[in-house]
Amino acid sequence: MDYSLKVLDLCNLISSAVQRLTDRRLLMNFSLRLLNFTDQVPAPEKLNKAKDTLARCVTDLPEPVPEKACRAKALIGELTALLGKLPRGKSGTGRDLVRRTFYALGLLTVFVGSVLVAVLFGEFDLVKPQVPAEFLFAESVNGQWTKICDLLKPKLTAVMEVDDVATQATVARDLIDSTNVGDMVQLEAGVKGLATAAKKYSDGIDSLTNGVNGMFQTVLKTRNGRLDI
Repeated sequence: MDYSLKVLDLCNLISSAVQRLTDRRLLMNFSLRLLNFTDQVPAPEKLNKAKDTLARCVTDLPEPVPEKACRAKALIGELTALLGKLPRGKSGTGRDLVRRTFYALGLLTVFVGSVLVAVLFGEFDLVKPQVPAEFLFAESVNGQWTKICDLLKPKLTAVMEVDDVATQATVARDLIDSTNVGDMVQLEAGVKGLATAAKKYSDGIDSLTNGVNGMFQTVLKTRNGRLDI
C-alpha cells in the first residue's frame, strides 16, 4: 500500500511537469492561428502578436520547480528501496506466480518512472533500476537504462520534440522580422514547418499524458481493490 501511494505521488509530479509542455502547446497553437495564410496574408498587428507569442514559446516558459524535481528523485529512490523488500517468489504457479508478477510490474514502474523523471526534470543521478537475472527481460531492460542515459545526458532539453518546436518557433519569429510585406513566401514556408513540428510535439504530449493518466488509474484501481478485500 505504501508503494502504490508513492507511485500515485510520482504520477502527480510527472503530470505537473507535463503541464509546462502543455502551456507551450497553447502558445504555439495561438501563434499558428495568428499566422493563418489560408484566406489572406495576416495583418501587421497579427504578425506582431504572433512574434511576441513565439518569443514566449522559446524563452518565457518556467523551468521545472526544483522542489518537485528533488521530490521526484527521492520517490524513485524510495520506490527502489521498497521494491527490494517485496517478496519475489520462485518460478512456478499459484502464489509465487502472483508475487513474481507484482514484483515485475514494480520493476517496470520504477524503470518507466526513472526515465520520465530524467526527461522531464533533468534528474539523471537516480538509483539505477536493476532487474534480477532470474527474470527473462532482465538483460534487455538493464541494457536500455544505460542507452537512455547516454542518449539524454548530453542534451539540456531531453525531449527531441521540444528542441524541434523551439527551433521552428525561432525560425518563424525571425522570418516575421525579416520578410518583406509584399513577399510572404518564406514566412509561409516557415509557418508550415512550425505547424509540422507543433503537430508532432502535440501528439507526443497527448501520448505522454494518456500514459501517465493510465498508470495513475491502474494503480489507483488496484489499490482500491486491495482495500476492498
